[in-house]
Amino acid sequence: MNGLKLIRTISNYSQANLAEKLGVTRQAVNMWEHSRKPILESRRAEICELLGVKNPEWLDEIDEETMNLIRTHKLYKKVEDGIEHFHFSPTDYKYGKYYLYINNNEDFTVDDRCEMKRMKFKKLLSEITDYIESERSEIRNSMGRIVRFNHADKIVGDVFEAWRTAMEKRPELKMVYVYAIFSALDAVSISFDLITEEDYLSSANPSGDFYDTRDLTITMSKQIREYLDFAVNGIGKVDRKAMREALEKRIAEDPDVTD
Repeated sequence: MNGLKLIRTISNYSQANLAEKLGVTRQAVNMWEHSRKPILESRRAEICELLGVKNPEWLDEIDEETMNLIRTHKLYKKVEDGIEHFHFSPTDYKYGKYYLYINNNEDFTVDDRCEMKRMKFKKLLSEITDYIESERSEIRNSMGRIVRFNHADKIVGDVFEAWRTAMEKRPELKMVYVYAIFSALDAVSISFDLITEEDYLSSANPSGDFYDTRDLTITMSKQIREYLDFAVNGIGKVDRKAMREALEKRIAEDPDVTD
C-alpha cells in the first residue's frame, strides 16, 4: 500500500488540494501515489512539514505494520477555508492556526467522536461516488453506467429510506426497526462471505433480549445463500445475449430499471 495515499486520505486532502499546497500538478501527486515517480527529497520534506509526518519513509510503499501505525496515530485537526484537515503533529504556523488535539490511543470526548465519525462518513460518501462514476473495465458503454447508477440508487437509497422510516417511528419503536435493518445488512454480509457466521455470533452484542436479532440474521443469511447457490449454478444455462437484449429494451422503456 502507498503511504502517501493513506496519509493524504486520513488528512482529508484530495490529490488536487495537496497539489495546490505543494505547488505541483495533481498528476504529480498521482504518480507519487502509484510509485511511478520518486518523490524528490525537497518535496518529501515539504509534504512531511505540511501534514505533520515525522517519518519520511511513511510516504513510500508500506507494510501492514506501518499501515496500522499510521491508522492509529494521534491526529490534530484544523479548519481551513471551511474544510477540516487532520494532521499527524502540530505543524508550522504558516499553514494555519493551531489544531484541536485528537488522540486515537486515548479516550475520545463526545465532540471528538462526532468529528471523526463525520470525517469517516464523508470519506464513505466519496468512495461510493468514485466507485459509481469510475471508468471500470467491465463498464463498456453509457448503458452500463446507467445500470451502475440505478443499482447504487436502489441499494443506497432503499437503505437510507428504511433508516429514515425507522427514525420516524414512536421513540419506543425506533430501535426495533433499526436493529431489523442491521440484521438484514448482517445477513447479506454473512451470505457474501464478508464475515463468517461464527465471527458474527461471537461479535454480536445485542442490547438485551428484546433487540437480539441473531437468530433472524442467521435465518436470512441461509436463505440468501440458498438463493445464491441456486442462481450461480444455473448461470451456465441462461442465454446471456437474450438477457442483455431484454435489459436494454427495459432500460429504453424505463431508465429507472435496476436489474
